[in-house]
Amino acid sequence: MSRDVFISYRSEDKDWAERICGALEHESLSCWIAPRDIPVGKEWATAIVENLQQCRAFVIILSSNSKNARQIAREAELADKTGLPIITVRVEDVQPPPELLYFLGNVQWLDAFGNQFETAMSRLVQVVRAAEQGKGAAAAVAAAASASPQAVSPSITQASASRPAMAPSAPPETRPAAGAGMGKWIGIGGAAVVLIGAIVWFTAHSSSNTDTATQGGATGNQRDRTAVKQVADQFMSLIQAGDVRGAWQITSPTFQQEQPHFQKAMRTELERDGGATGFKPDGACVYDGSATYRCFYTLSTPQKEKHATITIKHTTGWLVEKWVLTG
Repeated sequence: MSRDVFISYRSEDKDWAERICGALEHESLSCWIAPRDIPVGKEWATAIVENLQQCRAFVIILSSNSKNARQIAREAELADKTGLPIITVRVEDVQPPPELLYFLGNVQWLDAFGNQFETAMSRLVQVVRAAEQGKGAAAAVAAAASASPQAVSPSITQASASRPAMAPSAPPETRPAAGAGMGKWIGIGGAAVVLIGAIVWFTAHSSSNTDTATQGGATGNQRDRTAVKQVADQFMSLIQAGDVRGAWQITSPTFQQEQPHFQKAMRTELERDGGATGFKPDGACVYDGSATYRCFYTLSTPQKEKHATITIKHTTGWLVEKWVLTG
């Protein structure tokens, strides 16, 4: 049985998930949500795969509980491959863990925390209905943003206590909405659905994979570059906030083996120069081959400006592979 919305969430956010589900179903939008819709005796993973592929939109609930959310990441990957519009609803002022960055990319989010729940649900209903009509989630969220800007937040926030806007000098790159053309053929039925769906999915993903940016002759996948830029910005914002341990946690096993004293050395350097006061990107992240990118920044301290080069590679998600600070 097809549903309008598949709701993905951590078990710790069950109350939020049920509240959002109730709000959507009050507006006559059918939802699939576990464990409510898993028949007794049905294997959990099989039920999720079968039903997710029959839904028309994918809503992911993001909170501080989303760290190490492997199940949510798998569901997001399947939604992306299926071509569903992915809509993120934040129930806390948090940023996504690295394993979700690839799929959320530059997709805008709806904020439901604080006193924003009713407004967020109103916009969410608009997004889902627009997606059903084949307009795509990105266009629908953009329309919602123009109607009520405070209901839609940027795709990632700073990790520092003050949470300033990330990298204001560099306009965000846009990530093509996953399967934006899929809504046009939902409900046609029969073999034609499978054939047309395969063509639309392949075309959309081929376009994304061949979309490139050039700097010094290097090219790379646009969606990858967006995710890489967010990891690099997150890493720099943690350094700026003095949260060296937090920065360490988004580094790769190779980094941690090659720079075992990174945390101590970084704290010493920051203390010596009076702490970091800000950072700015020096151009775009450059594709360096073998699923590797280099991002360049200027890190300001009361004493001087330092130049940082961050190498980011895809291992189990995008992680910092190398860090060089000069000046």
